[in-house]
Amino acid sequence: MSKDEILQLIRESREKGTSSPFVGALDREAEIDKSLAQLESCLITPVPVQVVAAYHAQEDCEFINKPDVVAIAQGNEEYLLYSTRAKLFAKAWKTGESQFTILGFSTDDVIAEWRG
Repeated sequence: MSKDEILQLIRESREKGTSSPFVGALDREAEIDKSLAQLESCLITPVPVQVVAAYHAQEDCEFINKPDVVAIAQGNEEYLLYSTRAKLFAKAWKTGESQFTILGFSTDDVIAEWRG
């Protein structure tokens, strides 16, 4: 998967809309665009990663121990992962060399996942 493919996925997600709240924003669309620009500036070359469960209830998650998960963005200590099979995004934290744990949610809403 290339950065261009990731950009296309992000744009497709944006076209669907977002459920992410922008409390107090005078111009919600401008804030969404600002979030997307910030995400795009944090894109990395997609790299395969392993996601481990942080707690028992996550063991059946679409991301846990699946071979099709890639890290696509990094901002501060947080990462955005993408499952090529499930076509979902999830926010994650690095717990090892190429090992991650996720917040617990995954959706096709890239803005909501990136913002947490």
